[in-house]
Amino acid sequence: MPLTADKLFRVNISSDELTATLSLNMEGNTSAVTADSIISDLRAITIAMDRIDKGACEKFAAELADKKIPEPTIVAQGTPPVPDQNGKVEKLYEIKSKQREDERVAAEEAQKAKEQAQAGPNDKDKKDPDQQESEQAGSFYERTNIITVENGDELLKVIPPVTGQDGINIYGKPIPRKLGREMNVVCGMNVRQDGDVIFAESDGQLIIQGNKVMVSPKLEIPGNVDFSTGNVNFNGEVVIAKNVLDLFSVSSSKGSVAIHGIAEAATVWAAEDLIITGGIAGKEKGVFGAGKNIESKYITNAKVRAGGTITVHSEIVNCDLACAGKLTIETGPLVGGRAVATGGAKVKELGSEAGIKTILEVGTDESLREKCLEVAPQVDIRLRKASKVRQTVEPLLANQKQLNAEQKEKACELLYSADELECEVKDLIRQLRDVYEASLEKGVPEVEILGQLHAGVTLRFARVETKIKTPLRGPLKVISKKVAGSYEIFAVDATSGSEHQLPARETPDSFWETLDRLLSEDDKEKKVFETSNYSN
Repeated sequence: MPLTADKLFRVNISSDELTATLSLNMEGNTSAVTADSIISDLRAITIAMDRIDKGACEKFAAELADKKIPEPTIVAQGTPPVPDQNGKVEKLYEIKSKQREDERVAAEEAQKAKEQAQAGPNDKDKKDPDQQESEQAGSFYERTNIITVENGDELLKVIPPVTGQDGINIYGKPIPRKLGREMNVVCGMNVRQDGDVIFAESDGQLIIQGNKVMVSPKLEIPGNVDFSTGNVNFNGEVVIAKNVLDLFSVSSSKGSVAIHGIAEAATVWAAEDLIITGGIAGKEKGVFGAGKNIESKYITNAKVRAGGTITVHSEIVNCDLACAGKLTIETGPLVGGRAVATGGAKVKELGSEAGIKTILEVGTDESLREKCLEVAPQVDIRLRKASKVRQTVEPLLANQKQLNAEQKEKACELLYSADELECEVKDLIRQLRDVYEASLEKGVPEVEILGQLHAGVTLRFARVETKIKTPLRGPLKVISKKVAGSYEIFAVDATSGSEHQLPARETPDSFWETLDRLLSEDDKEKKVFETSNYSN
């Protein structure tokens, strides 16, 4: 009773030839139908024996024998193919980036804990509203789509395709699987492949364009540094096409930073040069620094530090500024705030007609002041501890016969600890002396004023200062030099060379007293350290 002869049964073959479904097509004599007869008929249309479901055929025949109309039943099945899995890449740089972020967060938390421990009990719960707002938004500022890597970092791991399995249709014929594609990664600049791992060959920004991967030593941001970029922390050159907005930070640990727009109340640091074409509008919160030189159109209401020169094209207004080189303002004034320029200064105008308090200090080194303020408490603490130990132990050692062996050993240990503290003091003072002597070599105690020196300006040199009460017209230079054993200040006419002595007084700054005390600490009989090299 072939399935195609009397139309008693119908077999539907799926389009993919993976299933054969048997159904009753018409009423007729079904008493002679058995599972074997169904299987025989299925074989007659070339369905492979090992693809036929004997149990399904038996169930279909049993329902016929019970005078039931069976539901369409799948009586033969093939095996579908399993396609290959395409090759892919594992983003190893994400693991490294997460590790570095965790380290950064841990360092910040440790610093906060340290600051809280040092704060007084009444200060621990107090926060500046702006600081609190900044901390609450911190996570948003830290989000960035810029991926930075370091030389030697593992960037990507190339994973080959995973082999699938060919299928078999109901006729026992193979069904080819879909083959997987190899992940073809093209290594661009500063990238190499070793086996299945791709490495960075320099510090820089990771750039992936299609299947090409490269590391650029320069980070170029086409717009603003804002929430679209997050804070920028890069280890190479940074170029920003527009502005750096309030509360964002930009840092280059090994290169220069160039900002073609305005830097607002942001934090910017460059290991080398910092160039701001549009200018700095710090809003009394901006902090800017460079390991080398800083150049800007203008600087207002900001804290600025440079390891080299600072050059401004128009004006500096109400800033806390210091540079180890020369300060130059090409066309405008230095007004308000305090500026320290170790290498001297050249300005168009100093102060203002309104007599705004302006302090310019030249020839001295701000890093010396900072080092001195850092070292002083450390020295004092160690000296107090050492003195206390000696006052306690030395009287005991004067009567050693009354001490047992254990007491003598303990006394010697205490004296040894006092010796160590005093050695640490000498090392700290030696570090301070090195900074001091370096500052003497690079100090230039000279201010050049091309236009007007206004009343209300205080000019400071090493240990002496003068407050301008009557405006002076330039071009002129103001210098400090030693006369008859004391330091005096002179205004020198740039045209005639004639000198005019200005009233000078000792600088009311406890820093110098602290410096003298520290430098003479290791030799109580030594006189206060001479500072003659500070002046011409």
